[in-house]
Amino acid sequence: MSALAAAERAATPMFGGIMPDDPKKTAEDAKVISLEEPHEIQWWRKALNATEAELRAAVHQVGHSVQAVREYLAKK
Repeated sequence: MSALAAAERAATPMFGGIMPDDPKKTAEDAKVISLEEPHEIQWWRKALNATEAELRAAVHQVGHSVQAVREYLAKK
């Protein structure tokens, strides 16, 4: 594993690394929730233990920041 890949994987340890669909994802990508791709929705649902409806509602309320969505979901 390259140093860059190791750094990217370490950037999101609580989620088990970067989404497996794109090995070129950066640590910055891991801080933003995208609702554009079905596989990303599925990945974030599992990572945040939320339904798709809960995930979409959280993003609608607080934006695409993983931290903001995590905090929003924790209050529910």
